Amino acid sequence: MSPIYHLLYTSRRAESLTEKQLVDLIKWSADWNAQHHITGFLIEREGYFMQLIEGKEDEIITLFTRIESDPRHDDVIIQAEGTSNARLVPDWHMERVKLDLSMPSSAELLEVYRRGREALPYTHREEIMRILEQFTSAARKKSS
Repeated sequence: MSPIYHLLYTSRRAESLTEKQLVDLIKWSADWNAQHHITGFLIEREGYFMQLIEGKEDEIITLFTRIESDPRHDDVIIQAEGTSNARLVPDWHMERVKLDLSMPSSAELLEVYRRGREALPYTHREEIMRILEQFTSAARKKSS
């Protein structure tokens, strides 16, 4: 089994992006990601995005290059990237997740999110992967 590449980024939502356009984009992304064996989630809060994408490294780098140049958002900052032996969200091709502060690690993930709003990268990859593992585990249980 080849390693899974994870990339987490934050960005600022373009003011022109409507809710319907965002819903359509998430649906299209889920379909496209399923065809390319990519999984992940998107959080939108207060005009900012946080997105996790995971899969084969070359596929994720190619996808992220397209994401970076997408005019529907700007101030794209990679918060964490790296490899592991397993996907964090193996059954989510692109899930829209609500940041529920009652869930484990939500407050910590919100801090990463806030740093993205301030255009500051999160510097501790191991810590953010721990936060993501706890958060995604709770989010997957909640959505089941």
